[in-house]
Amino acid sequence: MEVSLMEDNEATTQPMLQSILERINSLEQHLDIRLDRIESEVKLVHPQTLTLRADLNELRNQLKLTA
Repeated sequence: MEVSLMEDNEATTQPMLQSILERINSLEQHLDIRLDRIESEVKLVHPQTLTLRADLNELRNQLKLTA
């Protein structure tokens, strides 16, 4: 009887675990896509930030000369 109960539990648990693993894998794929998009945006914004910083430094220097 004890063996039968263990088999029943395993028969119930295995599909549930498989379902959970599939959800985790799906979530991982979704997160990978999101992270790739974020990384792409950062790569676009970073050079613009450096340019903006240089422009602000130049403006600051020009304002010091006129003051």
